[in-house]
Amino acid sequence: MNRYFVLVSGENVTLAQAEVQALIRASGIEASMNWSGPLALVRCHPDPSSFILERAALTKEAGAVVFESSSFEDMMQDDCWDQIRAWIKPGDSFYIRVLNLTGVEETRSRESAIRLLGESIRTSTGAKVAVKNPVVSILLVLEPQRVLMCESNQSRLRSQLRRRSPGSMPFFHPSMMNSFLARVMCNLAGVMPDHIVLDPFCGAGGILCEVSHIGAKAIGLDLSWRLLTGARINLMSIGDADYSLIHGDAHSIPVRGCHCVVTDPPYGRSSSTRGAEATKLVSSLLQQASGLLSKGGSVCLCGSAEMNVLQLMTDCGFTPELRLPVPVHSGLTREVFVLRF
Repeated sequence: MNRYFVLVSGENVTLAQAEVQALIRASGIEASMNWSGPLALVRCHPDPSSFILERAALTKEAGAVVFESSSFEDMMQDDCWDQIRAWIKPGDSFYIRVLNLTGVEETRSRESAIRLLGESIRTSTGAKVAVKNPVVSILLVLEPQRVLMCESNQSRLRSQLRRRSPGSMPFFHPSMMNSFLARVMCNLAGVMPDHIVLDPFCGAGGILCEVSHIGAKAIGLDLSWRLLTGARINLMSIGDADYSLIHGDAHSIPVRGCHCVVTDPPYGRSSSTRGAEATKLVSSLLQQASGLLSKGGSVCLCGSAEMNVLQLMTDCGFTPELRLPVPVHSGLTREVFVLRF
């Protein structure tokens, strides 16, 4: 099997790791994966990096491991140059970055390594250094016992998600989930383009929009006509979104045969539940879940830590596959749960 790497962002490494693992599972690729902080090394076939970069909100870059050596000095002496010349062609442009996972910060040594490797590649291949838009982006990973030379591809999705922030939507409401977390939840649930995905507390459609960007059919339900109208405006702005919106009560959801439920139950002043207790709404959803889903379906639910969602699941006889904290600020932590049916 070939080896690949995935580098996730540092804001919530545990959540990012779970997202990558869920995507590998959803892709159907058989893989072994080892994590070192934000870096995963993946052994598998075929290459999963394009799919992960296309889908993962919390992955910064990914690609193939081209060469491994016990140290940088050994790498410069090892028989890697035939591989490098086959990889980097004359006239190509390249750029080198270093990821130091040794726990020892040696800026001068790192800069020296970049200069030495860059000059060696330039003279050996005839390629040129380019900081902007290089043909080949090289990531040199320094670990305590080895050095990896990787061909890296950057995430384009992350910049798209920033442009899809709630404040940038045609219709905004303060209860809307940010696009990054909405995408992560879709990925944790295993949403795929041919799926039917329900959000029974859809509000203005933050989660539904990410469902639609993935290419799945989105079904939203909410008590508020105003927020449903906002969700329609947001979904229409996507262009090719396949969606249905229902004005209704989550205590009695008129939908069957979904592949996934991805939802952020309402709470707080900006919610649209007309005074219903959030815990009662979540309990009702959990009691209905098996009837909403097709065989093998999943639920990904985000709730305030104060809601004690774990106890609600336990009371309904469920054990979550995942329970992941999502710190919002010093006074608020949310939790993401995944159930499989």
